[in-house]
Amino acid sequence: MPICPNCNKPIDSLLEEKDAAAFYKLSLVDGKPNYKEDGSQPQDTVEYSCPSCYDDMGFYTQEEAIAFLKGEA
Repeated sequence: MPICPNCNKPIDSLLEEKDAAAFYKLSLVDGKPNYKEDGSQPQDTVEYSCPSCYDDMGFYTQEEAIAFLKGEA
């Protein structure tokens, strides 16, 4: 089982974080700001972190994450 290089705990999974951009329309209603959601778009950025200490593992592709979990990295 791989060991987290940050907290030295054995881990059998990783947390995957994907960013998304949210879009809002700003208008005025009775002179006050009004925000209305106008969709979102996933971003290509992916980060993997340790499920125990939540520190960034330093790799950003699924292939790297799988290799780490297999003990190949």
